Amino acid sequence: MANINEYLDWRGDVPFSLDPFNDVDNLILSELAYTDFEGIVPPPGSGESISLREAYAAFYQRHSREEIEAETTLSSEKPRKAMAQIPSLRIYPADPM
Repeated sequence: MANINEYLDWRGDVPFSLDPFNDVDNLILSELAYTDFEGIVPPPGSGESISLREAYAAFYQRHSREEIEAETTLSSEKPRKAMAQIPSLRIYPADPM
């Protein structure tokens, strides 16, 4: 397997219930740490959450393709779009320290 995109083509539709979460899945999800969800994810301490699908829908409505490509740490948006299709993933903001 040459890259993340090939991995997603190969495994992107296999649920974690059939094949457990692994190191490559972890790498793909780590992209979340580099995505600017300011103004999309509820503020810390609010007790609210948002699904990853909802967060990325808002993210793609708010930002142009050029803006996203300028800030992207991975070579394409495919990993983010694949993550957004996992219905059980939710973002819970951390409480401020």
